[in-house]
Amino acid sequence: EAEQIHGAMSKQGVLLGSHEIQLQRLTDAVNQIGETLQQLQALLPRENVVVPAPDPPPSAVPVSQEPKIPAPQHYD
Repeated sequence: EAEQIHGAMSKQGVLLGSHEIQLQRLTDAVNQIGETLQQLQALLPRENVVVPAPDPPPSAVPVSQEPKIPAPQHYD
């Protein structure tokens, strides 16, 4: 596809720089990877995978178990 675009544009007198050609080739390659990935996903069997929920975080210490801090003694 990159070569076709380059050829068509050069016929019209528009020349692409090498970085533009490389970018188009990269775009073509990414598109091909995407198409291949879609084909592979179509071949894979559909399974419902159940992921167990993580254990709940430990709760805060109940108020009844908090350490008792003695009140300061007031002197007359």
